[in-house]
Amino acid sequence: METLIKRCVTFSHIKELHSHFVTAGHLQSSFLRSRLLDRCAVSPFGDLSVAVEIFRRIPKPLTNDWNAIIRGYAASSQPSLAFSWYRSMLSQASSSSSLCRVDALTCSFALKACARALCSSATAQLHAQINRRGLFADALLCTTLLDAYSKNGDLISAHKLFDEMPMRDVASWNALIAGLASGNRAHEALEFDKSHEQWRKIYEKIDEIRFKIREDGYVAQTGLVLHDIGEEEKENALCYHSEKLAVAYGLMMVEEGAGDETPVRVIKNLRICGDCHLVFKHISKIYKREIVVRDRVRFHRFKDGSCSCKDYW
Repeated sequence: METLIKRCVTFSHIKELHSHFVTAGHLQSSFLRSRLLDRCAVSPFGDLSVAVEIFRRIPKPLTNDWNAIIRGYAASSQPSLAFSWYRSMLSQASSSSSLCRVDALTCSFALKACARALCSSATAQLHAQINRRGLFADALLCTTLLDAYSKNGDLISAHKLFDEMPMRDVASWNALIAGLASGNRAHEALEFDKSHEQWRKIYEKIDEIRFKIREDGYVAQTGLVLHDIGEEEKENALCYHSEKLAVAYGLMMVEEGAGDETPVRVIKNLRICGDCHLVFKHISKIYKREIVVRDRVRFHRFKDGSCSCKDYW
């Protein structure tokens, strides 16, 4: 049955499968039901309102049922509703007869909604819940929390959380860098904590990259900067885009400890800009390092000075 759910590629397929599940009694299976809900709530061809209708017919929704709806709203055009559902789940979970429990995935989906809705107060509430429920040791969840603080512009909380995290990896560094560098505030990021050895190394790497790609013929695409500022300021604004900082950090990491063939990987929730695309082609050629960037639209694989998208994206 799970295979049938995965094969659903249109909304009509989902409706047909739902009817079959109702007739055959498969909705009694919490595993199959949550998979169907997830498909209906999150997939591009699904319908969140129908997923909500299915959910409301469940006598005692379990954790995965709630998570499917919260995840659906987090990815929808109304992400703030995900937090409303999260609060409803909290209320339900507090009942002694309830079988649902808020878990790391629940908090992660709600935090992603907070990041999209730019809701700083909800992010702080979720942070408190994460601590209360003993979920702070979950590195992936902490990185999602860090990302939410950063995207909400709460840099003080983001930096404090980063310092308190029991384990930091490339993803957590990327989340903090992206937040500090958003809105062309990279120099503010440097001033934010000049004493941090890792920050100094990242900016030294950026300067090294700038020098090398200019020698290779790179010319900054300053026409992409719409702010009414001088050419030098425009070039600096482009230089400190979050994805460039992330690639610089990734280069540092693979040079220090990984094998020669290890690619640098970056995930971006917006489309990659033309200047970053050009810079990454130069970097892949100069440093002989493959760079894989997943943006909102596609994967870009930079290797030997070229990109898999053939400069069309």
